[in-house]
Order: sequence, then structure tokens, then C-alpha cells
Amino acid sequence: MSNHQARTPDQVSVAPDHYLANTHEVVNQPSVLADYNLYASDSALREAVVAWR
Repeated sequence: MSNHQARTPDQVSVAPDHYLANTHEVVNQPSVLADYNLYASDSALREAVVAWR
């Protein structure tokens, strides 16, 4: 049996910055969907919203 108790959020420590180093560059990400209306471009979503009302 362990004597360890769960830590509360104020007891949890954050790793020092030297552990949060950049390890590699991520290049396989899609571009940002700026000025793109997902609702307007998804007819099935719009129909589902109308049916739900």
C-alpha cells in the first residue's frame, strides 16, 4: 500500500523551461481556415440544425 496522496492543483509543480525545449518543426499541418464559414459550406449541418429546432 502506498502512502502517496493525490496532489491538489496548487501543489502540482510545472517543469522548468529547460525541459520544454523545441525538439522538431511540425510541417504537415493544414493552413488556417481564415475567412471560411464552415456552417455555410455544410448543407447537412444546416439541415440538421433546422430539423432540430
